[in-house]
Amino acid sequence: MLKRKIYIASLLFVCLIAVVLFTGCSKKTKVPAYTGYSIEKLQSELADGKKVVLFFFANWDPYSVTTDTRMQIREKEIPKDVVIMRTDFDNSKLRERYKVENPHLFIYVDKDGNEITRWTARELEALIENVK
Repeated sequence: MLKRKIYIASLLFVCLIAVVLFTGCSKKTKVPAYTGYSIEKLQSELADGKKVVLFFFANWDPYSVTTDTRMQIREKEIPKDVVIMRTDFDNSKLRERYKVENPHLFIYVDKDGNEITRWTARELEALIENVK
C-alpha cells in the first residue's frame, strides 16, 4: 500500500513538473490588452514591438468612467498587437510630459514613448482606427 502511494505521488509530481515546463512559466507574463500603467510595463511592451496607447483616466470624470467600463467589457476585441494602459490623470509627471489638460484622452506612443497622435473617444472603434 505504501509503495502504491509513493508511486502515485511520484506520478503527480512528474505531471506537475510537465505542466510547469509546457505552459511556459519561464516565459514572460503576458500583459492584458487593457491594463494599468507602470513605467516598467510601458518599456517592456514597447520593447516587444507592441502598439501602446495611454488612456488618461480620472475616476471623477464621467466620460473616463464610461470609457473604462467599455474597454473592460470589450477587451477581447482589442487587436493583439495593441496594449491600452490606463494612466492616472492626476499623475502630474505624465500630464506634463504629454501636455494633457483633460481626462478621457488617448495618446498613441512610438517605441521611445513619444506621442504619435491623440484623440478623445468613448468607443473602441476610434482606438482601432487611430493605431492602424
